[in-house]
Amino acid sequence: MWYNCGMKRRQIFFLSVIVTIILSLAIVIQLLKGSNELAKWVFTFVNDWAPALSATAVVILIITFLWNLRENRRERARRAIYDWAKDAMKVTVSSQDKHDFLDILKNAGTLQYDADSLGKDFKDELMAAMDAITKYLEGLPRTESHDLKEEATKVFDSLGYLSEHLLND
Repeated sequence: MWYNCGMKRRQIFFLSVIVTIILSLAIVIQLLKGSNELAKWVFTFVNDWAPALSATAVVILIITFLWNLRENRRERARRAIYDWAKDAMKVTVSSQDKHDFLDILKNAGTLQYDADSLGKDFKDELMAAMDAITKYLEGLPRTESHDLKEEATKVFDSLGYLSEHLLND
């Protein structure tokens, strides 16, 4: 999630240390291959297997790239849905204007694709929140505040479930 920035820094640091160790070993082996049998054997082994090792490294890099691409997409989707839920909550608390609610519902339509990338549970919760907001919107012209409070509670509950699920994913 967006709060995992420290995790990415640790991963980059870890990869940097590994690359530094590998390069240091390569330099040491290159320097000692003429005088040390172990270094000569390692040099010959790596030299003989270089095409296979290179292909393996490329496959690992491609898999890593695709995984990071997928995770970045999921992260953007989480952020977009979370921001939408936060905005919907603000509008529900502070507005009685139908246009504000229509804007929220219009924005939610574009989030369905994002919810698909996060899984069926997210899409179901997003749809439940949209339905609750729609029912609340339909009740706005009424003057009976008790019914409106009940619909608002449903909106808050559905948005709360969605936000909680996003934070726990």
